[in-house]
Amino acid sequence: PENILNADEVSYHKTRAAQQDAMVDILSKDNGLVAFLDSYISDEKKELFSKILDQRTKKITVVLEDAHFAQNASAIVRTCEGFGVQDIHAIELNRKFVLNKPICLGADKWVDVHEYTETLDAIQTIKNKGYKTIKNKGYKVVATTPHENSISIFDLKVDQPIALMLGSEDRGLSKEAISQADATVYIPMYGFTESYNLAASAAMGISHLSNRLRQPSNNLGTLPPVNFKPIRFNQSRLFKDKELKQIETARESLEIKI
Repeated sequence: PENILNADEVSYHKTRAAQQDAMVDILSKDNGLVAFLDSYISDEKKELFSKILDQRTKKITVVLEDAHFAQNASAIVRTCEGFGVQDIHAIELNRKFVLNKPICLGADKWVDVHEYTETLDAIQTIKNKGYKTIKNKGYKVVATTPHENSISIFDLKVDQPIALMLGSEDRGLSKEAISQADATVYIPMYGFTESYNLAASAAMGISHLSNRLRQPSNNLGTLPPVNFKPIRFNQSRLFKDKELKQIETARESLEIKI
């Protein structure tokens, strides 16, 4: 397959992940860029933008291990964005995390994709960076697998933020991923086929868990706010081409640095 990783690409992706983290750090600081862009946005667009950001959540995150087809990866990114899920963690063991732009429809510009080349590294990072609630609980890593000890996703206890982990289309999750999970779940089926498509599985899982985690009755307490400045930087997508040219000219004249 075209997205098989070689040794050089593994090194490249590690470097790119570090660069992405550095960019998020830069955009998290007050360098005047966000305020500058705000001056070019109409009140109607600002209101729309604020409304959408208020619905963003980090109570649920999605972990994809070695996603094979760009169509599925892209559909999952679009689903996450649609449900307000901010973070996606892509583990690239043997395959690149490739997106199909026509399927994404720009959704990838509004979410944060974190890339890894090792499963254990990804899971430990997610657990270490997991938000702490008033109950002092971070992410519960939930693996999707038809394992005999799995429970229905509808019976999963939702008492802390959840990292929903899905495997590749052909092999599913690795043994290492399953062994590191705090719980394993399956999505009930009532037909003759043995499994759902990866993107369909993700959509059903995200929909169900997102709705449950957003309920006030889940008693998770108040989670720290999402860092929205990197997202707000992408609000340039709200502008028309003519407006963007005017902004770029003004930015250069004021020497605003990114």
